[in-house]
Amino acid sequence: MRTFIEKTRTLPELDTVTCNCCGNTINVSNKNIEPWIIDTMIQIYHEFGYGTATDGESLKFDVCTDCLELWVETFKIPAERINNYA
Repeated sequence: MRTFIEKTRTLPELDTVTCNCCGNTINVSNKNIEPWIIDTMIQIYHEFGYGTATDGESLKFDVCTDCLELWVETFKIPAERINNYA
């Protein structure tokens, strides 16, 4: 879940990012935050297709990397891991 604060400009500016799983929140409006910290949260968005039980709905949530790893460990078929630094 992401919350926004209004600034003097008309566009909203990202304020916090909260993991929908564990509730951990990062205050991204803090100017002293390390830039890589925001990368510890992943936003997942999915539109359900025609004919599914949730036809016409979308699902959007944020999850921290710790909760993502715990979730991935529950998969019956392991997720493919790709080393982007190789």
